[in-house]
Amino acid sequence: MLFPRFSILLLTGALLELYLFFKVAEWIGFLPMVILAVATSMLGVALMRMQGAALQQQLNLALTQGRFPAAELVDAGSGWLSALLLIIPGFFTDALGILCFIPTVRRILLRRFVSKDVPPGPDGPRSPPRGPRIIEGDFTREDDRS
Repeated sequence: MLFPRFSILLLTGALLELYLFFKVAEWIGFLPMVILAVATSMLGVALMRMQGAALQQQLNLALTQGRFPAAELVDAGSGWLSALLLIIPGFFTDALGILCFIPTVRRILLRRFVSKDVPPGPDGPRSPPRGPRIIEGDFTREDDRS
């Protein structure tokens, strides 16, 4: 059931992009349309590189503070999605990519997909380690000769 819906969505998107290519070429000319499409793809590649470097810094900061970096991951995901949509040739995907790059839209996505309470893992809720980890116990050494 999912595959036919996805196929229809993909076909509709491709037809919409083709229609928009013709309309933009009619409005500004063929060569400026091609230059604009290439420029937005190059912008998407540059944004993806910047998002990767920013994500690495944000993840390092969150992990050193001992917290789960859910907000950073959603923010980076929307940034990568916007960059990917800009890389894909087409003006509809470019409009969606620019929309996802707006900070207000990112905050809406963050509120939509990340809850305040992060569910605990299999070992229960995690807290950052405080000081050295000490495991108390007794041991005896057994020789291999016996």
